[in-house]
Parts: sequence; C-alpha cells; structure tokens
Amino acid sequence: MPDVQKTGLFRKIVLLAVKFKKICTKFTVDEIIAIVRPVFYMWSLVKYGTKSYIPIWISLILDMV
Repeated sequence: MPDVQKTGLFRKIVLLAVKFKKICTKFTVDEIIAIVRPVFYMWSLVKYGTKSYIPIWISLILDMV
C-alpha cells in the first residue's frame, strides 16, 4: 500500500473505501457512503474551517458517487 501521508485527500478517501469494502462485504457502496459522508464532512470542517468550500465539495462528490 502506498504511503497515505504523501497522497491527496481524494486518494485517502478512495483507499479507505477500498479497505472498507474488503472488510464489509454485506453492505453496498451507497450504504457505506451514506454512513461515512457526515463523518468526512465534519472532519473537513475541522481541518479546513467553516469559511472554506472544501467541505461542501467533499460532501457533494460523495453524494454524486
């Protein structure tokens, strides 16, 4: 597995989704995204602040997936 510290946020999300998919095979991808989307949104609010548009973009991308 590549070093997660040197990759971007989208790459981290994809790697986490792949790892989570291998662990939980009885859930579908849309159920997993619906569960983790609020967690990613709150994490990005803490990391980037409330005046940044990045948390909204992350939430929008996860909704579109």
